[in-house]
Amino acid sequence: MTRKACRGKARDRDQIPFLGNAVSTPSVIALGVVAILLLFVNAISAGQSSSPSARQSLKIVEGKDGIRNVFVSQGETWHNLTAFERPHHIYAYSTSPDGKYVLVWHEANPPRVLSVYDVSRIRRVNDIILGYGGEVRWNEKNHIIHIYGCGAGCKAVKVVNLQGNTVFEAGGRPIELSPSGRYLAIYTINWVGRQDIELYDLFNRSLVSAKKPAIVINGVGHLDSISWNDERKIAISYTDAPVEDDKYNKRAVSIDLTRY
Repeated sequence: MTRKACRGKARDRDQIPFLGNAVSTPSVIALGVVAILLLFVNAISAGQSSSPSARQSLKIVEGKDGIRNVFVSQGETWHNLTAFERPHHIYAYSTSPDGKYVLVWHEANPPRVLSVYDVSRIRRVNDIILGYGGEVRWNEKNHIIHIYGCGAGCKAVKVVNLQGNTVFEAGGRPIELSPSGRYLAIYTINWVGRQDIELYDLFNRSLVSAKKPAIVINGVGHLDSISWNDERKIAISYTDAPVEDDKYNKRAVSIDLTRY
């Protein structure tokens, strides 16, 4: 725009008060109300147009074949995270709770690879070999929890960070995680003597590094169930003997983790 045009627009703006004097007061009020309404409608429209984009920015979908490609949207643009040279089987994929990372567990030929992607840069930051099948999920510390079978009647759990380093591992069956992945309850495997139920806080670095459970229930004969009522409460039903006899007792305990 030329300086002359700019000066012309400035003069036009200077004339607005003068023109306003020629309009009646009710008309001025009406025009003001209309202007406010238009601004309000525009603001709502702007919010509606941006919300779907924000919701889609971290949405993950599969490709048309159902197993080959995983896409992530960034604004209006879709990026194929699994554009491999040849088709891979996709075992699992999910977004971290903070939306910063995506994991894709895939394989063309063994071994199965867990790839971690930085969503903001649409860039693969690590490939992790877990070594076993099973299931994987995030927790709220951006750690990946891997639960897998380790033999007949045996399960194990391993927690790895984004660098692929193991920060915690243990064995037991069953293994139950709280909704956020913070707490881990395990019915321990001990071939000599009675079993225990151990509860770990996976967010507490000292407990994880020392592998010391926050709570231990000793002398469990048979475990009926472990269930999470919500993130901070766990209900456990068990017996104090492996078989029903005269000394058989069925017990139930509910633990409020807000105390720990």
